[in-house]
Amino acid sequence: MSKIIFDLHTAVLADYRDVVASFFHVADPRLQEFVDRALAGEAHLWHDPLLPVSPS
Repeated sequence: MSKIIFDLHTAVLADYRDVVASFFHVADPRLQEFVDRALAGEAHLWHDPLLPVSPS
């Protein structure tokens, strides 16, 4: 069961990365390589989690 969940997680991330990449049409190959590396690293696909500190 857990393998299915991890496979689903991987598939969702890949689909999301493809959607984000579809917004970039870069003519300069150097810039396109930079965008591809950034998306492959997944560092810029979402924000870090926000954990608010609140007594309530």
